[in-house]
Amino acid sequence: MKLLSTSNQLPGIVEDINISMIFESKHAVRLPIKCEVEELAKSISEKGLLNPIIVRQRNEYAYEIVAGNRRHEACKLLGYRKIACQVIELDDKGAFEISLIENIQRKTLYPMEEARAFKKYISEFGWGGASELSQKIGKSVSYITKKIRLLELPPEVIDSVISSAINTSTAEELLFVKDKSKQSELARLVSNKNLSVRETRDLLNHYEKKPDTYAWLYCSTENKNKDSLKKK
Repeated sequence: MKLLSTSNQLPGIVEDINISMIFESKHAVRLPIKCEVEELAKSISEKGLLNPIIVRQRNEYAYEIVAGNRRHEACKLLGYRKIACQVIELDDKGAFEISLIENIQRKTLYPMEEARAFKKYISEFGWGGASELSQKIGKSVSYITKKIRLLELPPEVIDSVISSAINTSTAEELLFVKDKSKQSELARLVSNKNLSVRETRDLLNHYEKKPDTYAWLYCSTENKNKDSLKKK
């Protein structure tokens, strides 16, 4: 039985659809992570599926996920044959926007996932500029451009952000260093010494003034500590 959707923002219908007829989008903002899916499956088994996944119909026998990849995978893990879906009519651009907006609202995106999604929207798909995307997702233009710039960092620095060895604020500070090899070296130093953003700024200021002598300030000896930088 089909029911009218109660969402004013996403008009459509809500119906139970065979899970075998639902597939992931090639434009998915993020792919499900096993541990997250297992945790969500446990929640769904206890409380049920609280929100339908959002899909668009591709043909008579196929539906593409717009938002809800983790919920879809969790229901598959639980052996569901059907899943509640909100079916809406969207083009590729609209589907990507809805997927991005939902993930941002749910705060499910990791920093580099967010950066790649922003870049896809602006550069790869050419759907609009940073100002248009800003209006769609409720984030400032500077927030969007800063996130995209993170992708300019060396792969090992990006890996450090993904693994949380350094945070995004620290990574953004490293963008002011033009030498890629120095970015990597400084990132390792920041990670190894667990420097705060403020301490990282101090380090980079010293690097800018004396690029050949900054490293000794944080070498691994017992008689040197973080306060030594502030005295220089």
